[in-house]
Amino acid sequence: MNERKEYSEDMKESMVMMRNDGKTYKEISDVFRKPLRSVQSVIRRHAVRGSVKNNSRSGRPRITTQRTDVLICRKVKKDCKKSALKYSAEIRENMGIGISPSTVGRRINAW
Repeated sequence: MNERKEYSEDMKESMVMMRNDGKTYKEISDVFRKPLRSVQSVIRRHAVRGSVKNNSRSGRPRITTQRTDVLICRKVKKDCKKSALKYSAEIRENMGIGISPSTVGRRINAW
């Protein structure tokens, strides 16, 4: 999977402001030490969208938060003899989150 680091919104806004002040793409890329093409993309995106914010990602949203994940792992550490099915039922009762046993298993393996 291609893992790319995103530029902060502050940096992108600064790039746009510098361009509005009359700086060239090359001068902006030298100041931020970023590729010229990246600077051009940021400024073009701002011109099209009117904002430097990133688009929302596609895909199904997570059903558990990081706090819920930690809670699941704590429960497993206390009593590791239970099955994922029992843990999912317990979470459904206590927290009101409909979570499948396979999701519980994935959260445990992730930690």
